[in-house]
Order: sequence, then C-alpha cells, then structure tokens
Amino acid sequence: MNQPQPHRLGVLGGMFDPIHNGHLAAATHARHVLGLNQVKLIPCHHPNHRSPPAANATHRLEMARLAV
Repeated sequence: MNQPQPHRLGVLGGMFDPIHNGHLAAATHARHVLGLNQVKLIPCHHPNHRSPPAANATHRLEMARLAV
C-alpha cells in the first residue's frame, strides 16, 4: 500500500517593507528546488537588523497577501 505524501511547507520571513519581486522569486525558487507544496510569507513584526519599517505590520501583511 502506498504511503501518503507528506505536505512540505516552506516559510519565508522578512520585513516586506515593501514586498518586491525578489521576495517572490526567492519563495518560488525555494518551492521548486526543495519540492515544497506551499511557501508561507511571514512579515517580521520587529526588525532585528535595520531601522523600523515605514509601513505598519498590518499594511505589510496586506501587501504580502496582495502580492501572492
């Protein structure tokens, strides 16, 4: 009997301030190269390596939703 295939999920985090084609290309490339079923984009709430974002977390989440 065949075993069901596992669901392979990738997670890409970033500020997405704003989200751009490079973010989407990285997610798409990872999906294909790693054989992922899905890649979720997760906006970072507090940056640890840069100044605060120009857009608030709610707007950055909505930008990510619209981009995909």
